[in-house]
Amino acid sequence: MRNLLLIFFIIVLAACSNTNSNSDAAPAVLEGYEVIDIPNTNIKRVNKKSPDGNILEEGQILNGNKTGTWVSYYPDKPYPKTIMNYTNGIANGPYFEFNNRGQLELKAFYKNNKLDGYWGQYSFGRVAKEASYKDGELDGAYREYKATSGKVQKEITYKEGKMHGKYYYFDEEGNVSLEYLYQDGERVKE
Repeated sequence: MRNLLLIFFIIVLAACSNTNSNSDAAPAVLEGYEVIDIPNTNIKRVNKKSPDGNILEEGQILNGNKTGTWVSYYPDKPYPKTIMNYTNGIANGPYFEFNNRGQLELKAFYKNNKLDGYWGQYSFGRVAKEASYKDGELDGAYREYKATSGKVQKEITYKEGKMHGKYYYFDEEGNVSLEYLYQDGERVKE
């Protein structure tokens, strides 16, 4: 629980520091949401509840757009399903997904509605896949890990969304069992 609070605090700080004037923002759809004015500001707090009164989603809007941290919840669980940050209705900053047991399943970073930076998929608290994105495209190392040992199983280098560089496949002992070389998405050497 302490880790969730720390993650939430980091998200709030990141959301507050992002500014963006991009016009790609879609206005927030507020049908079924309770809208509450925050005194002395243009910001409104919104939440959507289940028929039995549990909060399903909550966040803030400014000038009709999502802003700051938005959290969605499982209908029958007390912990988050997703945590996302917005600036003027555009996804910016860290994004987290949790399973219905409260365990982290996905961690990513967005910039102007596109993946940008670290992306990681988790299983039972262990990283299963991780990659690096730039402007919505894979860029850098992509790795897959063995579920049993946590060791790297596959490693591929990307550049601007295409395989570019070495592709490795590792055996159980961590030795390279397969190696290819890619250039601009084409395999050039085995």
